[in-house]
Amino acid sequence: MNTLSRLWAERPLTRRLLISIVLFSTLATFAGVTLQLYLDYHRDLAEVDNQLNNIQLSHTESLAGSLWSLNTDQIETELQNIAKIRDVINLKIFESNGTIHHAGRPPDVGEKTKSVRSPLIYKTNDGAHHIGDIEILMSLSGADQRLFDRLLTIILTQGFQIFLVSVFILFIFHSLITRHLKVISDYAKNTNINKLDHALDLNRPANITQNGDELQTLVNAINQMNIRLASDIYERELSEMELRRLRNYLSNIINSMPSVLIGVDDKGRVTQWNDEAQHVTGISADEAEGKMLTQVFPRLSSEMDRVQYAISSHKQQFDSNRPLELNGETHYEDVTIYPLSTNGTEGAVIRLDDVTKQVRLEEAVIQSEKMLSVGGLAAGMAHEINNPLAGMMQVASVMKNRLSNPDMPANLRAAKLAEVDMENILTYMEARGILNMLDDINTSGQRIAEIVNNMLSFAHKRESSFSTNNLAKLIDKALELAATDYDLKKQYDFKKIEIIRKYDSNLPAVPCEAAKIQQVILNILRNGAQVMQDANIEAPTFTLHTYLDSTRNMATIEIEDNGPGMNENTRKRVFEPFFTTKPEGEGTGLGMSVSFFIITENHGGEMHVKSEPGKGARFIIRLPLTPS
Repeated sequence: MNTLSRLWAERPLTRRLLISIVLFSTLATFAGVTLQLYLDYHRDLAEVDNQLNNIQLSHTESLAGSLWSLNTDQIETELQNIAKIRDVINLKIFESNGTIHHAGRPPDVGEKTKSVRSPLIYKTNDGAHHIGDIEILMSLSGADQRLFDRLLTIILTQGFQIFLVSVFILFIFHSLITRHLKVISDYAKNTNINKLDHALDLNRPANITQNGDELQTLVNAINQMNIRLASDIYERELSEMELRRLRNYLSNIINSMPSVLIGVDDKGRVTQWNDEAQHVTGISADEAEGKMLTQVFPRLSSEMDRVQYAISSHKQQFDSNRPLELNGETHYEDVTIYPLSTNGTEGAVIRLDDVTKQVRLEEAVIQSEKMLSVGGLAAGMAHEINNPLAGMMQVASVMKNRLSNPDMPANLRAAKLAEVDMENILTYMEARGILNMLDDINTSGQRIAEIVNNMLSFAHKRESSFSTNNLAKLIDKALELAATDYDLKKQYDFKKIEIIRKYDSNLPAVPCEAAKIQQVILNILRNGAQVMQDANIEAPTFTLHTYLDSTRNMATIEIEDNGPGMNENTRKRVFEPFFTTKPEGEGTGLGMSVSFFIITENHGGEMHVKSEPGKGARFIIRLPLTPS
């Protein structure tokens, strides 16, 4: 019994074979037994019907005679005899006068029954007389019980038979197959690359080994496989060593690149992830590989359509200077997608290059070139414009004085000589608006002089004295000037604009030229106020924020509005000389370029703007804490 238990526990194949045999035998036996029981059951039910027919045929005539002759004892005796027949529960005779004769037992609770009621006919010379009825109640539960008894007997005999056959098969299968399979299994478990020269032997008789059977064929195949495997392993070790060398070499090349390199398959799953990708995302290569690119590098989700196009078209895709917001600053990157197809597997390599410094350098060079061009132009224009401008303004002033001043002796002498009256001349001048025209000449001349002075700011740096200033006080002073500025006030009330101050109380004093910094701030406030007014902003707001940029050792001023913002083209050109978005005649296009020049050239600082359509504009000014 212990051997049988051990074989059952240690031989899954034997166990499955035995279970299969037992299941098949059981199913076949069950099918046969079910059919036999079905036939026996219906035969028992037919026998119940036969008994009913026999009772009706053999007893109803005699019972009708006894009932006709009123022989009660004979009736009771015959009923008792009929009640002893198998499966008869009880009988009842109903006379026409209402008298009832019965024999048998009442049916059990839940007992299945079948009843038949037949008339009792007695025949005389006068004819047939219906003298009563007989009701016979038969039990069908007897057939069920006999079916159950036969089923129990069959289960016991067949189960014992199946058990004996199964045990016999178990031992035969173990003796011929499974014990040898166990030896082969143990050999396979203990085999490693250092023991491939140890041949497998089942220790079977020589005649079986020489003649060979299926197991011996398997043993010979395993031994031959070990010989070939040892040779293949040696060759593979040499190949793997070379492959590891090449892989490490390529990996070092990829990881040493400053660019982000990511490989993806045609489903968008990551197949390659270099060190720069890990540095940018904080996700290691082991964590990223096999996952969807959109999951580990979400900001590349917008590039998936171009990745699929590059794979399907086998064409390189390139997007230069793509803007990117990182830590509140705009960075730029080049995105290159290379299609990849090797060994029938398609994918792509995505390369990201941070070109922020290059873009900013290009913008700075372009801006500097524009400033230098304007500076050279301004230097030449100053001498060409100032002299005739001064003469024009002086002549206009003298003309107004000679035409409108009745107290000047020279005017009186000239009027008398011409035989005209000075008052009439004055009346004529006022009626024709000539005096206003002369005033307009002076006003326009002053505006031209202001433009020339602004242009001269580009020509050279003026010697100026720097002093340490509190930025919060400078900003507040600029706000006061903006609130009382005529150009602002004549179109709208600057005081209606909400001012939010976020000053850093620990910000140190900054070396700068106070008037120039106030001019820059005032220019930004003027432009922002006018843009918000033109856009009909319901609750216009300026937010002014100062803080210390400790990484650069610079004081920072941020001026943000909630206006309509600007598109990328306007943002890039906002500091260009003579560039303006105002209607013709309302702006010179020099205010922001002069401001940029003051911050970058006069103070050695930085100035740039961040803006998107519908999201306002934020001007950022950085001033060094140490004068350059």
